[in-house]
Formats: sequence, structure tokens, C-alpha cells
Amino acid sequence: MNVEIVTGDIIREYMSILTTEEVLDCEEEKITCFGAYDEETEDIMGILTAEIYPEFIVIKRIYVCPDYEGKGVENELLAHVTDIPDELRLPIYIYGVEEEMDDELLTECGFSTIPSKYSYIEGLLMNYVEINAALTEGELKTLDKIPMEELEKFVLQKDHDKLLQIPEGYLDTERFTEGSLVLLKRHMIDGAILIEESDGYINIPYIYAEDKRLLLYAFFILKKLLIAEFEPRAKLRFLICDGIGREAISRLIIDSNEKKIAIYKYNV
Repeated sequence: MNVEIVTGDIIREYMSILTTEEVLDCEEEKITCFGAYDEETEDIMGILTAEIYPEFIVIKRIYVCPDYEGKGVENELLAHVTDIPDELRLPIYIYGVEEEMDDELLTECGFSTIPSKYSYIEGLLMNYVEINAALTEGELKTLDKIPMEELEKFVLQKDHDKLLQIPEGYLDTERFTEGSLVLLKRHMIDGAILIEESDGYINIPYIYAEDKRLLLYAFFILKKLLIAEFEPRAKLRFLICDGIGREAISRLIIDSNEKKIAIYKYNV
């Protein structure tokens, strides 16, 4: 088995196991992809994708081709991504839905769980309930209508998670859709609902507002925006921290379910 960094023309060899999003991110150098292949047959065995941020590295996905499951491909890929020279070493994390994480494999490869206060609440857009809300004060604007430096200053000054919410250390305008909502009161930013499309989900990783009545109206508008752009069976995924907002989101999305997020860190 051999492991290589997937770049340039090599990416064609891995097209069948990379998502469209991963291919584009590799080409734009937003993620780093490691590919494993059989040295004798040159068959593709699996891939690992990771994103390098200023303060740490996050492993995004590990995939092993069915014919090579149980052959130690995951171990080899993880060994390569964690084998970093001391002068370039950063903390390495991997996280995801708890029941989907391979605890035995990650422990064997030098990772250990760290406390997690996060979960996803998932549901379908078609089950987003109608809200009877009116705008009594304030206004809403989409992300493309707001000076980014003002929104970035607002978000970074408020409580936010640097691993799951804003790992870049700044507000990445390319990450969030233009349909993300910014809440204003007296022409000043009061909150935001940031949206991204990733992994087959409409992800809402950031929700915050000083005025909860304005936030309620924002949820009313949010449904209209999403219905206009996505299919009814589009999957929604809200990030919840410390249970804040759990009851509201659960009532907002009928038949939603909550999934705890497990976080692992590599032990240097």
C-alpha cells in the first residue's frame, strides 16, 4: 500500500470516491486529500480529506473502498496525516455524529475523545412549520447586502466556537450562502443566521440574536428563502451548543431528531 497527496492530474484516479464538493475544494486548495492505492495492482483503496486552519487541522472524511475494508487502509491514511514535522505540527481533530465515529480505530491511531457540548438537530425542509410572526421593529438583510467587515466584527465579538462554527478565525464569505440572514436593529447588527451547503445538508452552524422577537421573524423569512431555493426533501442540520435553542428548533422542524457530536483529538 502506498499513500500520496491527491493533486493535479492524480485527482482523476480518485474521482469515483470523491464527492463533487471535495473535487472542487481540492482544485481550489481548500482541503488536502490523501489517497491510498495498491502498489501491485494500482487499484484505488481509499481517501482521507483534511482542512488546515490557522490553529489546527480537521479531518473531514475517511473513505475505504469496499474491497479493501479491514485491510488497515484507515490506519495508514491516519498515520500519514498525523506524521507532521515538529515545526509544522498543529493540533489535529476529527468530529462527527457520535454513532458514526469509529472509536476503536481512532483510539488505536492515537486519538482520544474530548468533552463535547454539541449536537445536530436534523430534519427535512418540508417539515419546517409555518410561523405566525410579524416585524415590529428592526429589519432583515441577506449576507450580500451587509459590509462583511461589520458582520465579522459582530460575530467574532460574540460567543462562538472556534472548532465547529468559525474555525477559519475570520468570517469566510465563500463558505456561507448569500441567503444567510443578518438581523439589524436601529441600523446596527443585532444577530445573524449563517447558512452553508455541505455534505448533502443545508447546514445552519450559527444562530444568534440579541432581540429574540426579531430572531423569530427571521425564522419566518428563512423558511420562505429556503423553500424558494431547495427541494422540499432537502435535509436541514442545525448546530446546537449546550442545548441552547434545542426546544425552539425541535418545535420548528416536525419529526426532527437530535444527534450528539463526538470530538476526537490526536495525542501528540
